[in-house]
Amino acid sequence: VQYKDKTTTFSVLVEDLKTGDINTDLNIDLVDINLLAQYVADWDIECNTSALDVNSDGDITLTDVVHLSQYVAGWKDIVLK
Repeated sequence: VQYKDKTTTFSVLVEDLKTGDINTDLNIDLVDINLLAQYVADWDIECNTSALDVNSDGDITLTDVVHLSQYVAGWKDIVLK
């Protein structure tokens, strides 16, 4: 960025995070299911909160845990929204 006679350089890291990638490791797997279950159980965890509502119903509940489990297991017609 240049303003008047000064120039500032910076970098931006853009990550392609997906719904269901609770731990932001770019994989959706059993670790994410476990973290989602812990979140629903009100454990104090660090996670990508924007990835929690895997069925996009506006609530984060056991339904999301089941939905994510079905997705990881490869159930037909289960998509993350």
